[in-house]
Amino acid sequence: MKRILFFIVVILFVNNVFGQVFGTASTLGKKQFALGFEPLFLQHNNDDFMFFMHGGYGLASGVDLGLKLGFLGDQNYIGADLEFAVKKRFSLAVGFHDFYDLGMDGTALYTFPITSGASLSTGLDMDVVMTDPETIVPIWVPVCLEIAIKRGMVFILEGGIDTKLIDESYSYFGGGLQFFF
Repeated sequence: MKRILFFIVVILFVNNVFGQVFGTASTLGKKQFALGFEPLFLQHNNDDFMFFMHGGYGLASGVDLGLKLGFLGDQNYIGADLEFAVKKRFSLAVGFHDFYDLGMDGTALYTFPITSGASLSTGLDMDVVMTDPETIVPIWVPVCLEIAIKRGMVFILEGGIDTKLIDESYSYFGGGLQFFF
């Protein structure tokens, strides 16, 4: 009963926040591929809907390359990152994106196992966006619930708390499927 209540609280919490990190602190194994699909709702400009495709490839043990492509909104999103496993459940990622303006990304994630097939991840996600006339630095607290559906397939429900440290930051929420090959 406690686990069911915990899942309900997490889902209600995630449904009231928004995010941008599609995954957990674990990295892909060497030469392993991942492909994900995620509808995403943004609280940005005029409240946009976007569809994201996520790709990943394990470059080496504890290091993977991630690619993101977002479309169907009023502006396309393209991005890439390198994620490094620091500890078993902790990772750091650095990358870049182009979404209205060019930006650099940095993410720190920690994953908490809930059951053998489910985990909850959180941390900090920061962008350095080169806008004209100044650079802005939005910061989010990502929250990601990952549930294994079957071998090689997970459902990811993600959100991120907009820290509201700057006016130019925004929120979004999404969820989708990720496949591993």
